[in-house]
Amino acid sequence: TMDVAISIVITGLILLTASQLNFIDAFPDLEAKRLATDIVAALDYTCVLDTYDKNKIEANLSRLLPSNLNMSMIIKRFNSTSLLSEIQINANITENFLAGKWWLTVVNGINQSFYLIEYRVKFK
Repeated sequence: TMDVAISIVITGLILLTASQLNFIDAFPDLEAKRLATDIVAALDYTCVLDTYDKNKIEANLSRLLPSNLNMSMIIKRFNSTSLLSEIQINANITENFLAGKWWLTVVNGINQSFYLIEYRVKFK
């Protein structure tokens, strides 16, 4: 019975250690997603996204983006009934990425547009 108790404790410690190692490996991906969300929020807060100017958005994104992070965005502009246009910021990331979405409303006088920002991010 003592042997069984010791083997249960050792097995439990091994399983606990293995689960912690998997969590540590997954953490950088979650950090990349959090950073990307913060960057999009900063671009929204400073009204850079409102401009719908690809050059201005790219310049501000490159200023905010850490050097060890790849990030791409597709910005879709809608009116109340349909998709009006979309722009691609940076090359689209196609492998091993995390994705997120950000909605915003832009009011210019009596005109109202809705933007959907779909972003992808991964560490280099």
